[in-house]
Amino acid sequence: GVDWRALLGKVLILLSLLLLTLWVFPDEEVPTYSARVGEPWAYETLTAPFDFPVYRDAETIEALRAEVIAQTPWIFRIEPGSRASFESQMAQMEDQLLAIFDAFAASRIQRQRGNAEQADADSLRGEALLAQSPIKMGRSDWNPMIEDYVSRVPGLSEGSNLTRSGTRIDERITAIVLDVGRALIETGVLSIEADSVASRTLVVRNVDTRTQREVDPNTYVGLNEAYRMGYARIDSLLADSDVMQRIAHATFSAAFRPNILFEAAETGRVVDEALRYVAPTDGIVRKGDVIVDAEEVIDETSLRTIESLQRAIVENEGDQLYWRLQLGRVLLVLAVYGFFFIYLFNLRRRLFDDNRALLSIVITFMLMVVLLAIASRTGGSVVYVVPI
Repeated sequence: GVDWRALLGKVLILLSLLLLTLWVFPDEEVPTYSARVGEPWAYETLTAPFDFPVYRDAETIEALRAEVIAQTPWIFRIEPGSRASFESQMAQMEDQLLAIFDAFAASRIQRQRGNAEQADADSLRGEALLAQSPIKMGRSDWNPMIEDYVSRVPGLSEGSNLTRSGTRIDERITAIVLDVGRALIETGVLSIEADSVASRTLVVRNVDTRTQREVDPNTYVGLNEAYRMGYARIDSLLADSDVMQRIAHATFSAAFRPNILFEAAETGRVVDEALRYVAPTDGIVRKGDVIVDAEEVIDETSLRTIESLQRAIVENEGDQLYWRLQLGRVLLVLAVYGFFFIYLFNLRRRLFDDNRALLSIVITFMLMVVLLAIASRTGGSVVYVVPI
């Protein structure tokens, strides 16, 4: 009868040898060619094994994409009624200022009348209105406006050094900010920085008239530049007072908004659609075409074609190439060991039947395989051992 235990041991011994050899076997990769521009081709004449496209390099593709972006107009729209909205915002802020000033004036009046509790309540109301104001600045900048207003209230000007004649501080600042804002809106202020616009032209849509036109980006002022221009104009008109300059800056920042608004989502869709036509390839090589002759000096075109061929091989073959290489490794190992063990089975049957003797032979093979793997992977001298 069959000795199943001995047979199982024999199978495990041979299977261990097979798996170890496959594990240390050098991985096969897609053949690659070493080539540099200006150096001769060191291989045989290379011809196209199939039709494949010539791929552009990353720098070329990036340059083409940048050119497409530059040629695709970015889309903006004119905010309807932007001047009226700005003037309305300024009017609301002026009403808020008057409410703040009236609260502090009422507190002073109540305190003069000896009504401390009501004076404190009015003062707290003024402080709450200050905190809610869109004009953000320190108390040291608020105080001159408050004192200027309070000094003009009948019955509260006695003992004050501030004059009661002339234009109030808040009125003067409001008038200046209105003039500066109107002038900028008339020029046109983009809702983004002008330097961030990557296109050479803009499409500006007018919702009221349902029209659009292409303009140069320099036609309008960028967002940050508009604020810088506004601050500079304010400073020139209020050169006599640093405090009033700061108050006007804060007022302008709170009220002014750009009137040429960037349509980011629609611009993104238009640009993405245009970029779809930037092809990653430039031409095609037909099967059988000579790519480079032996000893031919490599130039940029031939190098790009060689690299495209290697890429096409990987893309065309995909996983099939990998599994074919793995199958080839298995068949090669089976063939080498198969011939040897067939030899043992037919001509050295006693050795083949003796598992201990067979294990000794297999261990010898394993040692040679491991040494061969170490030598090949460390760059040492490779010793080829044929186990037959």
